Amino acid sequence: MQNSADTGAEQLSRAELLEKIRSLETALAKTSLSTSSPASTISIPKAPSAPPQDTRLLHTLLLLSDSALPLGSFAFSSAFESYLSHHPIPGSAAVVVEKSTSDYSPAAPARLLPSEILTRFLSLSLLSLATTTLPYLIAAYEVLEHHHHASSSTTTTTSEDLLAQLSLLDDTLDASTLCPVARRSSIAQGKALLSVWVKSLSTSVPLPLPAPSSSPTTTPSSSIIPLYKSSKSPSTHIHLPLAHALVAHTAGLPRETACYTYLHQHARAVVSAAVRLGVVGPYVAQRVLAGEEVRGFVWRAGEVGWEVWREGGGEGLVGVDLDGEVREGGWGGAAQTVPTLDLYQGRHELLYSRVFNS
Repeated sequence: MQNSADTGAEQLSRAELLEKIRSLETALAKTSLSTSSPASTISIPKAPSAPPQDTRLLHTLLLLSDSALPLGSFAFSSAFESYLSHHPIPGSAAVVVEKSTSDYSPAAPARLLPSEILTRFLSLSLLSLATTTLPYLIAAYEVLEHHHHASSSTTTTTSEDLLAQLSLLDDTLDASTLCPVARRSSIAQGKALLSVWVKSLSTSVPLPLPAPSSSPTTTPSSSIIPLYKSSKSPSTHIHLPLAHALVAHTAGLPRETACYTYLHQHARAVVSAAVRLGVVGPYVAQRVLAGEEVRGFVWRAGEVGWEVWREGGGEGLVGVDLDGEVREGGWGGAAQTVPTLDLYQGRHELLYSRVFNS
């Protein structure tokens, strides 16, 4: 009895399966007939051959602000390690030890939280950067912009003139950087940035269109970077502000964006150093960097740099005079407004043990 019931159920399921197969075949036949006519053909949208133009600047900005950019900034703390050794956090064993002596000089215990110590140092470091190196970045960008828009024969500058103006800026910045530790750090990161551009980004980053009024004899900025990088002039040192201005202008970043990126990279490098020194954890570090206070520091530092550049004669003072003499433009007012940072930076080499190169 049970076997007959199973056999009947099996036959019923087979009949249902055959009915479903016939229904499916009928539906497929109707579908093939309907798609055979051109009017009912479904068109699949194709991807655009090139991304929209407005994404070019955003993509370039993300590339230049990426922490993975191999500039070697991870090897420098911008005097933060020395600052901590002279102002140890409560409960830590940070002391100042000089190579020449075996004397220990414990600093007075700080009364701030680790994140507050980091924030205070960032405010001082960004202010120092705004009055010492940012005016040179702006001046270099202005020189490149003047060269880019040169049109008439009286204002056209050759590549030799442009290199001479950049070398003058570079040499002046080198002479005004009194701390040898800060000088080595700036040159190392500047050369690394130009190397990244020449070896990687120059063939990948889409370049902006040349100015319509540019003279045919005007050398594009993209050709200046290899020339400047390979220059054998004793006045060419390739400091980081000059290298950043070269790369930012060649990539088509606006002047204000180039300045903000430069300052933000510095703040990010200091925060990263704080994590590796054990001052704060990664979550607190991101909270500090994303906070309103640090964002205000970066913005105000940019405004201070602009003001120093203007007071130094930056407005309209770029390029070469008609008599062929290079004019000082914008960097005349640059000065160290936080001299203790130079002291901390210089004493970094006297630390008995250190993690960073500066």
